[in-house]
Amino acid sequence: MSFNSGASDTRRSRGGGLRPAEFGLAAVFGLPTLCALLYILRRCDDNTLVSWRWAFAATGIGPVMTAMALTAGTVVLWARVPPVARRRQPGLFLLALAVGAATWSEPEVMIDAGRYFMQAKFVSTNGVWFFLREWGRGISAWTDLPLVPLIHGMALRLGGEQRAAVLLVNTVLFAATAVLTARTAAMIGGRGCRTAAGLFFLSSPYLLTQVPLMLVDVAAMFFLTLALWSCFRAMLSDGWAMVPVAAVSLAAAWAAKYSLWPMSAVLLAAPAAAGMSRATARRSAAIVLAAALLLLPLAWARRDVLAGQLHLLFSYQGPALGRWREGPVSTFVFQIPPWIAALAAYGAVAAARQKRWEVVWLGLLFLGVAVFVQRIRYLLPLLPCLCLAAAWGMSRLADAGICRLAGWLGLAYGLVIYHGAYLPFLEGVSLDNLRRAGRYLNGLESTAVEVVALPQPHSGGSTFAAVMLLDLYTDKQVISRQHWPTRPVDTRHPLRFTWSLSKPRYYTGGRAADMPVVVISGRMPPDPGPAGMPLARRFIERRRVFRYKTLVGVYRPVR
Repeated sequence: MSFNSGASDTRRSRGGGLRPAEFGLAAVFGLPTLCALLYILRRCDDNTLVSWRWAFAATGIGPVMTAMALTAGTVVLWARVPPVARRRQPGLFLLALAVGAATWSEPEVMIDAGRYFMQAKFVSTNGVWFFLREWGRGISAWTDLPLVPLIHGMALRLGGEQRAAVLLVNTVLFAATAVLTARTAAMIGGRGCRTAAGLFFLSSPYLLTQVPLMLVDVAAMFFLTLALWSCFRAMLSDGWAMVPVAAVSLAAAWAAKYSLWPMSAVLLAAPAAAGMSRATARRSAAIVLAAALLLLPLAWARRDVLAGQLHLLFSYQGPALGRWREGPVSTFVFQIPPWIAALAAYGAVAAARQKRWEVVWLGLLFLGVAVFVQRIRYLLPLLPCLCLAAAWGMSRLADAGICRLAGWLGLAYGLVIYHGAYLPFLEGVSLDNLRRAGRYLNGLESTAVEVVALPQPHSGGSTFAAVMLLDLYTDKQVISRQHWPTRPVDTRHPLRFTWSLSKPRYYTGGRAADMPVVVISGRMPPDPGPAGMPLARRFIERRRVFRYKTLVGVYRPVR
């Protein structure tokens, strides 16, 4: 199957005779210079998680520039080694696995992970059928769909309720998304696009921050990319063999996240733009109809829950996008390597001239949605589309060797920014105190711990949501004897969901005399603790950029 419209596989010599050595030398000097320029303009980055204003406050730009020059130089020298001497190179999947595994030291840095863990733990402790029966009723669902918590819950059940199980699942899905992006690029633009698209996907430093988090975004991105790849295969092949795969993939995307509903509807126009006929129209209709039929029983059984969630989306999260904005400069210049957006825009223009409407659609889709949404976390499922258009644009400018080198240099850029600035910053946020406390608790002799949550003095969120993150990090039984209050708060508050969580029944239990007590608070934990218990350890690391804080005190029982 091929739909390159007779295009050359590599489009050699489109870069005006630019040689890999010249390109590499320019990159060795250009990437550190780019870092310095972005550092000077860092106040333009309004990202709400890893703004350059915050991430580089402790490390500075000097070490990152040095690491960038050394890494880029190493990549360029490695690229000049003859392929025979390099022997067999690692596949994209193994490379992506290694990149994802290199993020595992990052803590959970979003309190939203607490509610996903709560849902997943019901699968781990009570089984799949209990979860499906109680989801949205006995199990708080907020605006979350069940598929990803179900996958994470099965991983926790098989992995002994260790965070490593979730990290492994996320990393595999991340690596599979890179491979699907590369294979889709090969279908669209030939082999010259394939490697560049896969490496461009791995180059976003912001995406790397999301891989180890117990959220739904990485899994949602995988299912949407799988749906795109399988629909391309199904619509543009001669038979119907891929139609069931495409239907299941599309249904999985719909069951992963609400935002994928409109995204998939728009995204699946790309295969149609590649060449619609009566046969492809029939297959397209069959895919959508089969996907809808697969989800119909669940949708009908939980129609009241889904209606409530949709109302909350339109009345709360929809209007909230107008207040939680991150500008396009932050997204396309700081959080995604700036040349990717530029190449995608060029690729869309070049594709329009060649009437390659599927490339035009993929390139403009991310750019257009980004202008409307203006929050990079919600754009992640469409990131492979941007990389596809960028790789196609790069293949119009240079031969396959320079395309591959550009991809490797992009990967080097993303890794240096992430490990040189983002990761050290995130390891100092106050939510990391929960991980440190969990490790400390694992070394104690008791089999259970009692957790006490105190109010947040500077944030409108509920500290009880942090109890579940502590549970994620420790293998002790967590007991909470407090009543978890649910009270009305400002309906526009970004942490409104923390007050909607009911205490899970698996935290119910009595207190033993030898049980340590953990206090999670928004201010310094007291000394002495509850009932005069002596303080054993405090974990009080914090960044002052976030109002929601989790400072932890561990208290030993009085003998």
